[in-house]
Amino acid sequence: MISKLAIYPTAKHQFWPKQFYNMTQIDLITKADLQLFKQDLIREISALIKPHNHDPKQWLRSVEVRKLLHISPGTLQNFRVNGTLTYTKVGGIFFINTMTF
Repeated sequence: MISKLAIYPTAKHQFWPKQFYNMTQIDLITKADLQLFKQDLIREISALIKPHNHDPKQWLRSVEVRKLLHISPGTLQNFRVNGTLTYTKVGGIFFINTMTF
């Protein structure tokens, strides 16, 4: 089985018509080249399909912060009062800025 595609030679040969004399050189494409192209293409398509989580949550509820930091509600309240954690209150819910911890 031939693993290379057939190409026209670039040298002038007597059996070629004049229209082929000035053709540019054509690169050989092997099966290995095609396999590499296939792998690169699949990798690039997979990267486009994967969900990217570039925007993590900036504000978390008190319950989420307590679970992350393994602290009690009283300790979280002390952090808010002391200014250790930046927060905002919307309605009756405290939201803590994740940039402060």
